[in-house]
Amino acid sequence: MGKIHEKFVDDAPFVMVTYDVNPRAMSPRVKGFVQVQSWNQNLTPVYLSGSDR
Repeated sequence: MGKIHEKFVDDAPFVMVTYDVNPRAMSPRVKGFVQVQSWNQNLTPVYLSGSDR
């Protein structure tokens, strides 16, 4: 395991990057959605408003 770690640190075969800009596309009927500032999104308050058809 130490050799594997050494290889990743010394050779850096790839870079582990997390990049999340949180793009969202929703119907105007979606109400109650609030974007969180963490990884845990609570969808409990989300609902659909009346029909737009």
